[in-house]
Amino acid sequence: MEIFHSQLHKQCDKMSACLAGGDMHGFAIITHTLKSELSTIGAMPLSGLAAALEAAAKEKNAGLCEENFPEFRDTLLAVAEQLLKAFPAEAATEKEQGDPAALQEGIQNALSAAAEFDNDTGMEAIEPLLAYDFGEEANTLLKNALGALKEYNFDGAVELLKKITIG
Repeated sequence: MEIFHSQLHKQCDKMSACLAGGDMHGFAIITHTLKSELSTIGAMPLSGLAAALEAAAKEKNAGLCEENFPEFRDTLLAVAEQLLKAFPAEAATEKEQGDPAALQEGIQNALSAAAEFDNDTGMEAIEPLLAYDFGEEANTLLKNALGALKEYNFDGAVELLKKITIG
């Protein structure tokens, strides 16, 4: 839930950008992801709206997407506000800059563990890295990879870990 909450605003911004740029494929991908996440947390009516937007995007029906997206976005942002009570924004603390070599080693260990379907070892490789700052994108990818491993989503964890650039 915390990971879902932390990504809601970004997902809404990405969907807005996709619509503005006429990227129906990108819009469909994001709504597909949200459909699954919303279903996982039990928000079935919102998951159904995401499914309808995904279908419209796959049919390249930009008009229907543009018509229904604002209400969907507003509802998601309202959910984000409600979740803020459960997951208040982290206190702004300065993290020490992370060592690229340690990041590389942790990623490799987590990738090896994921290849063996060993989520415990994968999580043990990632968790210490979260105490350091490797840049916003890498930090988010690490956090999301940890979440994927917690859910036994090994393919998702591997995909996220491979996106992290070292250095």
